[in-house]
Amino acid sequence: MEKNNLSNEQSLKIITDMIEIAKGNISNVSVFFIIWGWIVFSACIGSLVILKFTGYEQYYHIWIPAIAIGIILSAIYGYKLGKREKTKTHLNFVYGCIWIAFGISYTICLFFLAEINYNIDAIVLVLAGNSTFLSGMVIRFKPLIYGGIALWIGSILIFLVKPEEFDLLLGGVSILFGYLIPAYMLKTRQKNGSV
Repeated sequence: MEKNNLSNEQSLKIITDMIEIAKGNISNVSVFFIIWGWIVFSACIGSLVILKFTGYEQYYHIWIPAIAIGIILSAIYGYKLGKREKTKTHLNFVYGCIWIAFGISYTICLFFLAEINYNIDAIVLVLAGNSTFLSGMVIRFKPLIYGGIALWIGSILIFLVKPEEFDLLLGGVSILFGYLIPAYMLKTRQKNGSV
């Protein structure tokens, strides 16, 4: 059997090509941040409007269709993205695991709302902060890292600040700085080919 010896240049080219493939696959994630950013931001503001300006006490019911829409849109886009990807990388796997862990953690929190004193807003921001921060680390994109930190700060403020309408306002602002701004920055970088 003949050994194939690669030159340093050939080895470097293979590594560089693999990194570019991985970056291309991962960089499409801005759409998920945009989808969920707008859905959560809209639900926060919508809940706040219902709470402040109507007599409807179950203002949080707006979240049920909002989450359903987010799941459907994410599933459709994820399916289309999966069909377009030519290769699956370890980076894709790690990135997917981060957000699967978020989904599982979120679901567990929903089942134990009474035990966490119905303070789901702050808990979700902690979980989203973790996943956003780790996503930024995986794809080496600092605005997502800072976005995760912004979500953590928002969660701390929600734990500390009362009354309830401030939770919704703080949640919306946190999503703006934690998801939407970094997502649009990532999308711009994708278009420029620098991610």
